[in-house]
Amino acid sequence: MDSGPSAADGIAALTTDDGKHWSPGAFPRGFNVSLGLSCADALDCSVIGGIESSTSPILAPRLASTTNGGESWALDPIPTDVPGPTFVGLSCPSAEECWASGSESVSQQIGNTTDGDSSMLLGTTDGGATWSKVTFSVPQNAPTYEGQSFQSIGLISCATEHVCVAVGSTAQGSRSAPVYTLVVPQSG
Repeated sequence: MDSGPSAADGIAALTTDDGKHWSPGAFPRGFNVSLGLSCADALDCSVIGGIESSTSPILAPRLASTTNGGESWALDPIPTDVPGPTFVGLSCPSAEECWASGSESVSQQIGNTTDGDSSMLLGTTDGGATWSKVTFSVPQNAPTYEGQSFQSIGLISCATEHVCVAVGSTAQGSRSAPVYTLVVPQSG
């Protein structure tokens, strides 16, 4: 049995001297980075990628995080109530808080049309140990062709902890796109 890296294994590297020298990091076996890397600081980062599946030739979408500057990475658990996730954006304003945007395979009715996907936003406030889904509803007055813009949340940016802005992924021909604003109430 081959114990070497598989074709899907991603390559992790880290530097501590402004890129003059690089050393290898270690993603989980079979994990490959697709897009989306967000670092809250020099040690704490999250990344969007995929992991090999024994049942499908397509990489299963996953999130991974590091707390040691990329030396080692661990897969983050995806909530069981998120079927068929597709990740598009990632923003981590702190070591504890991170938000991942995209879509999930949940059909939704928009006007007289049924879309196969719906917007998805996952958040963690414990550094990726657990993620929770934020739910959204399409406004009743959304036009059908523009309603397709509610199939996915595109890029997300969190300027500070507890405050993020994201945009909907628009359908071709749409004249507008939804803008999502997330403000997390602070306790205390």
